Amino acid sequence: MVLDDGKLIQASEVGPGMSFVGLDGRSVAVTAITREKPTADVFNFDTGSDSELGHIIVAEGVLVGDLKIQNELEDEQGEIELRR
Repeated sequence: MVLDDGKLIQASEVGPGMSFVGLDGRSVAVTAITREKPTADVFNFDTGSDSELGHIIVAEGVLVGDLKIQNELEDEQGEIELRR
């Protein structure tokens, strides 16, 4: 997920009070979090871009990372947890 300060974080780290970057570039405030089990297929995309910015896509009106970015964030989190 792309926060309005430009930081990339995993969706599991998002909380109320944070803000995303919307499609129009404006901040979109997170007011509440609910978790739901998917009732349909969930698709992940890898844009195959050569640039970091090319791996940012839009989902539900906010900027998010594609599968490549998701995997990188997951790997970084795993490395941090191993160091603890």
